[in-house]
Amino acid sequence: MNFYNHNKIQDRLFMEIQVKYHLSYWIASDIDHFVENFPELLSESDFTNLRKQYIFALDIFKDANDKASLLDGRHKRCEHILNDYTKKCLKDFKYPKLLDTVDSELEEIAMHEIISAQNNFSRDYIKYLSGDDMELYLINSYSFFSKAITSMMRLNSLLKRENEDESLKVANEIISDLNTAKSILDQCLSTKNWIEAMVDEMLIISKASPSKNNVTKFLDSNIEFLQLWKELYFIYSQYYSSLIENTFEYDEVEYSIMSFESNKYYGKININAIKNCYIILDMMNINISKTEIFSVRTIKSPLTYISNTSLYE
Repeated sequence: MNFYNHNKIQDRLFMEIQVKYHLSYWIASDIDHFVENFPELLSESDFTNLRKQYIFALDIFKDANDKASLLDGRHKRCEHILNDYTKKCLKDFKYPKLLDTVDSELEEIAMHEIISAQNNFSRDYIKYLSGDDMELYLINSYSFFSKAITSMMRLNSLLKRENEDESLKVANEIISDLNTAKSILDQCLSTKNWIEAMVDEMLIISKASPSKNNVTKFLDSNIEFLQLWKELYFIYSQYYSSLIENTFEYDEVEYSIMSFESNKYYGKININAIKNCYIILDMMNINISKTEIFSVRTIKSPLTYISNTSLYE
């Protein structure tokens, strides 16, 4: 963050609050992903566990929110932006609302609202990032991914009306935005200027020189996070390129495999993000109970998926 290294006490407090907001977000995201995309994996005991898990995410958020009263200046202004966005996301992920049947039009409206909230958050939050922050690359990448998601929803509407010329234009826009999102992360991985900034943050986190093992573990986890998003962008890009090649003829097998692979990567992203939050908390000597990551249950091989759904029978 561009306000670090002027007040180490405020810096460390902000980092604790920030990572707790992130952890509450990713735990709730994990619940959302599991319930919405894998209802067939739900057991009777899961209903109670998922509710407890969501309450646990809220408790982490509330704890961070209480500590935020001790922040001031730029630390406080940045925290307020992060707080507001996390609160909106936790409301969207609310359990057990996810079990209700959702109208597709209402679902699309909700998605537009989420994207709008994310864009507003990015616009305000980015002011507090330094040029070397990994988050800067991620947020810039997410902005193009959000554009692609918006275009995907528009393309679905166009395909229903069989508007091929406009569909081709929008499909190419989707691919372009996805490729741009991916190239931003490629730039991050190739320059690695953010590594020094991250090591500096680790000095704030640990109050002392971090061990080589901790540095490696932390950096590897963040690199994996970038790679997972790149893979997700690639999966979507390949699908829409194939859709163009097949002149927008719907192929159930291709769509099912794309859906399976993208859901797998969303699950892996949840897993990585939650584990990364715990790495930071451990380095800060902050004890928060470890929690089940439901997305772990969803990571299966494509061969298992194909066998179970009999796609090629």
